[in-house]
Amino acid sequence: MARDLREMIQILADKGDEVYSKICKVERVDEARRVIDATPIVGGSTIPAVRLQPVENRKEGLIFVPKVGSFVMVTFFDRFDAYMALGTVFEKVLLDMGDIHLELLNPEGDGKKAVITVRNGDREDKKCPTFRMEKEKVTVQNGETSIEMQKDPSSGNNRILLRNGNNPDSPKMEMTNERISFFEGERGMVDVVKLQEIVKKIVDWCNTHKHTVSVDTETGLGDTKTLTSTIDSLQISDFEHDTMRYSAKKKN
Repeated sequence: MARDLREMIQILADKGDEVYSKICKVERVDEARRVIDATPIVGGSTIPAVRLQPVENRKEGLIFVPKVGSFVMVTFFDRFDAYMALGTVFEKVLLDMGDIHLELLNPEGDGKKAVITVRNGDREDKKCPTFRMEKEKVTVQNGETSIEMQKDPSSGNNRILLRNGNNPDSPKMEMTNERISFFEGERGMVDVVKLQEIVKKIVDWCNTHKHTVSVDTETGLGDTKTLTSTIDSLQISDFEHDTMRYSAKKKN
């Protein structure tokens, strides 16, 4: 980049053009082309395609994307060639270094929040390793696997969500201050404590219930007999997974 600037200065020296600047108001931003349209605040028509970098057609380096309506200093190399040298309010900062891409987004209005995004790979590849930080949420993604860490602003509770896939039926694990939940689609993990309570009620009923039936005797007359049954009590260990244990939060 330094060499490109030296060559540009040499060209200016050969042409005899004087470098000068104007304070302008930003009218339009074309982030894809890395240019803006700006109008001088003192006379003059709108200046089209003012570069956000001194060097033309660069896809790498550091650029500051100004907010529409803000004021910038536009520096001219000649009447037809200018770039933004300084700015007052920026909506976005982009840094591209090979496969590493950093984006600082600070939008205003419409409930939008500031976001920091770092990608290691093609900027347009949605599956490349990505780190995204918002005010109340941090997300790390690699392919279809993602970890989301979030804090509920109303309750203050923390939440960690691990996903393996992007569709509703993908397996995921959710961890909060009070519990850990596993899901595969709409199916979640069974609460074994509640299951034990239900099974205990069934066992107690079976062990205390008496059923009276009629039986035949040798005289042919009907007789009655009371039948009872006994079922051993069940513990959590009887139906808990061998390697994945259930641990409920202890109450004070």
